[in-house]
Amino acid sequence: DDGDEVGVADNEIGFQLNVDGFRKLNAYAHSVNPTGAGNSAASSAPPIFDSSEQVQTQNLPPHPLLVPLSESIKASAGKMEHSVLDHAAASCQKLGGGSTIFCKSGKDRTGMQVTFKEAQFIQRFMERKDAVSSEEIFAKATTLRIYGN
Repeated sequence: DDGDEVGVADNEIGFQLNVDGFRKLNAYAHSVNPTGAGNSAASSAPPIFDSSEQVQTQNLPPHPLLVPLSESIKASAGKMEHSVLDHAAASCQKLGGGSTIFCKSGKDRTGMQVTFKEAQFIQRFMERKDAVSSEEIFAKATTLRIYGN
């Protein structure tokens, strides 16, 4: 984490949590939206739940909807990669779910990410722009931060 003094071990734990979460989300994506390509849910049984309610994941290729998230997680090895948050939220939305944002202190990073997500919402849904420009999103986020949201 940017302001933490914990270091590499903290990033390694985060990386492992992201990988584990990705495997579960990937299995879910293949089960609800089969791609029909390769070793996907279309050619194998969907994930099942065992007695402890843990998802049984298979060695599935990244679902097409989750490729940006997969790449962000790979890039996060050994460092904080903020695009993981953005791609995870977008992936969940594409699969019909939602997301929430918080950090352990619930201060600046949380507020910055929430404002960023609000700016993305304005860009994607209120202005109906599919092509999302980082510059436009950052400009909208700055306006929200200056004038409130």
